[in-house]
Amino acid sequence: MKAFSLDLEHRRLDIFLIIFLLFISLSCNAEVDKKVCLGTNYKMIKLGTTEEHYNQLKEIYGGCEVVLGNLEITHLQPHHDTSFLKEIQEVRGYVLIVANSVKTIPLVNLRIIRGNNLYKNSALYIFSNIDENNIEQGLEELPMRQLKEILEGGVTIAKNPKLCNLETIKWNDIVHAGNDININQSSLSHCPACVEACTGSCWGPGSENCQILTKLICAQECPGRCRGQMPSDCCHSQCAAGCTGPTETDCLACLKFRDGDTCLESCSSTNSYNIRKNLVEAGTKKYGCGFLCVNKCPYKYVVSDSGSCVPSCDLGTSEIGGNNVYNCKNYEEPCEQGLQAKKDKSCKLCNQIKVTDFYE
Repeated sequence: MKAFSLDLEHRRLDIFLIIFLLFISLSCNAEVDKKVCLGTNYKMIKLGTTEEHYNQLKEIYGGCEVVLGNLEITHLQPHHDTSFLKEIQEVRGYVLIVANSVKTIPLVNLRIIRGNNLYKNSALYIFSNIDENNIEQGLEELPMRQLKEILEGGVTIAKNPKLCNLETIKWNDIVHAGNDININQSSLSHCPACVEACTGSCWGPGSENCQILTKLICAQECPGRCRGQMPSDCCHSQCAAGCTGPTETDCLACLKFRDGDTCLESCSSTNSYNIRKNLVEAGTKKYGCGFLCVNKCPYKYVVSDSGSCVPSCDLGTSEIGGNNVYNCKNYEEPCEQGLQAKKDKSCKLCNQIKVTDFYE
């Protein structure tokens, strides 16, 4: 009964967070052409029976392209269809793959793990994917052939006795310096060798599974990633995971902020060079909303000192403004918690905006 109560509480929390984060995503016009999902934070907890757990994962991740939180893939069995994971391109938190006995987990479009959250200091954690009651069943294939960058955190891969090829990957091309890479895998006799075109590094059989390098092969002049070995193949410094060309509009993913098709260091740096007039033109003032640059903050959001959209001001500051445009400023007589100060309409609710406010 206690386990059922815990499961019910988890589900209620999920629904609450999904509604909240989807509101933020839509308010910021986040990745209009991509499907965003929340992710999970259950670690290795099984949600109900094996089938209930599988259906829950399928409901959360089915068709998802950007995972705002963590991608946790656990307790999948040999008969489960894992094709619902194919569309995932980006994970903001960590990727956890543990306690699965399914043969294949097809993360074939995953290109970047940001590592905003880590699991045991790792952004990618692959551990003990075997059926303890039948050692003939376990994870064999994990073709992450598009994975090119992990921004924060390391990699841990261990105790996956049937998993093939991941020990051949040049992880230092993907993981940033200073992060641990712990790989305890060895090729087994049943594992297919990398084809000759892969030059020893592959995610699985066939040339389509060759590892694509975007760092180790770069010319010395490159500021970060590249698409080839020549200096002309360098990616722009604001690109992550590689690029298709040299400019900030050719990035496969943005290192920090995205303004339309352009990757930027910050949303305040929207100035542009007009080649016809031979001068720098001031851009429209924009604000950081999550990972996007927006013209104005969403309804009931405020502008922080750093120029970002936030749900409420920090303690010691108040929301000053009007006409649904508010900035966080030091106030002579700070608002009481959740109340308007005196009768001054320029002082909005302070430090106490609730999720329910979005639906009033």
